[in-house]
Amino acid sequence: MKIPLLKLPSSFPKSLNELTGKIPDNMKTVSVERRHILTITHAVPSQHVLAKLPALPANLALDTLKIAGENCALLQSVLMLNDNFRYTPLPMPSLDFWQLDFRVLVRENESSTRTRGAWNYQTFVGTRVAWALGRAVAGEATYADFNVIVRGAPGHEYAALIADIVIDNQATTQFAISATDDKSFAAPFANWSKMTEFLVERPRAWSRFSVGEKVGSMTLEQPTSNPMAVQFMPVGGEIREARFSLWESSGLMSASDMRRPFSVLLQPHLSVVLSSPTLS
Repeated sequence: MKIPLLKLPSSFPKSLNELTGKIPDNMKTVSVERRHILTITHAVPSQHVLAKLPALPANLALDTLKIAGENCALLQSVLMLNDNFRYTPLPMPSLDFWQLDFRVLVRENESSTRTRGAWNYQTFVGTRVAWALGRAVAGEATYADFNVIVRGAPGHEYAALIADIVIDNQATTQFAISATDDKSFAAPFANWSKMTEFLVERPRAWSRFSVGEKVGSMTLEQPTSNPMAVQFMPVGGEIREARFSLWESSGLMSASDMRRPFSVLLQPHLSVVLSSPTLS
């Protein structure tokens, strides 16, 4: 079910930001324990991405890498289980739900800091309540049925992670992965830590606001540490049964392209605090 976008006065973002600015910081955040955070990254020529996907907001630019002499954008499919998702000041109520984000890595191009983050093109969530909450903020939020199987001892060894995400009775995203402890890294990175930091440490998330045509951003706070990421396979290995709905429908990747990612990373657990959205 699509919720129509509403037209708001041009002063709305400023008014909302002024209102949230009067609320103490610790009263306008949500906390969540994220588990089984699977980040699958594909490198796609930048011009191909700009031609196939909707345009980015004017203040954002693709955060690209030079790979084999070609300027490439980084498309990510991020699966996670949100555990104990709640309004930070209160211990209850809370929500548990699976989530899948289709996003591209970006950076600000009009600020002195040029903050790195990700632009969300589409988000699927696994419960109706989580969908309603997400849809109130992010226009790309969609309800989906998640069937995820995790085998092994999370935090130590993932024997397999199998996901089947269904929208409107059609299987639109599927993948099956077995873990290895191979920590290969790909050019142009000099080591494993540099690669994981670039791909995973994304403190800002932008998306189209659900009301009107405005852009919202959220800041993600997490412990400052090297992400304890386990790579499922050597870079260049294949994902079995890979199908990613947005990349497929946009014509960005063939079936064989989807099975051959630039990187596949897993973080078993991460405590996260999310700020209230700020409109721009």
